[in-house]
Amino acid sequence: IDITPLLTTSAVFTMVIGLALQDVLGNLVSGLSVHISPPFKIGDWIRVAGYFGKVVESNWRATTLKTPSRELVILPNNDIAKKEIVNLSYAPGQLFIDFSIGLSYDTSPDQARRVLMQSCSNVPEILKDPQPRVYLEAFADSSVNYRLRFCGAETEAQASIRAHLASRIWYRLKREGLSIPFPTREIYTHPEKDLKAQIIEHRLNLVSSIDFLAGIDRPHRAYLAENLQELWFESGEIIVEKGAQETDFYIIDSGKVSVFLDNGSANPVAKLAGGDFFGEMSMLTGEPRSATIRAEQETRVLQMNRNVIEHVLSENPDLARILSDAIAHRRLANVRREQDDQPVLFEAQDERAKKEESEASSIILERIMRFFRLR
Repeated sequence: IDITPLLTTSAVFTMVIGLALQDVLGNLVSGLSVHISPPFKIGDWIRVAGYFGKVVESNWRATTLKTPSRELVILPNNDIAKKEIVNLSYAPGQLFIDFSIGLSYDTSPDQARRVLMQSCSNVPEILKDPQPRVYLEAFADSSVNYRLRFCGAETEAQASIRAHLASRIWYRLKREGLSIPFPTREIYTHPEKDLKAQIIEHRLNLVSSIDFLAGIDRPHRAYLAENLQELWFESGEIIVEKGAQETDFYIIDSGKVSVFLDNGSANPVAKLAGGDFFGEMSMLTGEPRSATIRAEQETRVLQMNRNVIEHVLSENPDLARILSDAIAHRRLANVRREQDDQPVLFEAQDERAKKEESEASSIILERIMRFFRLR
């Protein structure tokens, strides 16, 4: 019997079956390899074949990912086995997230790292352990590109974490005088000198309205106004924290802040708005912050550092007495107001009040003289 036709038919049939089952067998073998030496497990967040998501199912044929936008992506195991897999899960319930940003060439790498790390610390969703890391990735045409990698709680709301972080970074860059460059051409047509003069005049009026600075002569007040630094804070940001060893003085130009005597308290003891100020004792005597100040809305403050007031005092040491008298008067008036629940005026015949004010002024003056080494 000639069996050649039978063998030929069997070979063709086998070839057809083999080609038909190629993908199925490939997925089966790949699925076995994935389960024998797993590069991920159920619940991990991975990036593969251009997709990013959480592994919700993995069987012999395919692996299913759930993206942050809650879409289900089913990838054949054969495709996964041929692609690079990036597992972004740090530990159960924790996920690595990357955030890229380009900063100006005028911004040093140290400045960039400090700003990005401080911004991370102000986002509650970002975990402190492991610590966020900043990588300088490239020198682009108009910017230096950085990648910020941090770990957050496993959640599908990654877009909100990124948005919160981006907002913190914007305000931090604004306060630091740094910028995010973009290809554009800016043409200024307004008279810059006139605008600067208006700004200085506005700041001079603010300085003149502050009781303990009002007694300083106009040239020195103008010097203070010219050397104020503008800072922006987002709603919810801490401007100063109780116990901090800082010596900056702040004038609120616009916005509103709350004052907390206890860092863990939810109820402020006072609210300050445009024209109000805080931090004068830290600036003049170096004492730690006595309260925590938090922005309740977008707030612009004018910052005066120790070096500015030190320059004024070095030229005219007698101003220390004017400052100490004004601060002592206001502090004792506030104490009397709190005790009597009504404004108190220190009249000439009130010898006890005059004595208390004089003693307080002498103590403050001594601390100012010692802090600025005026003797």
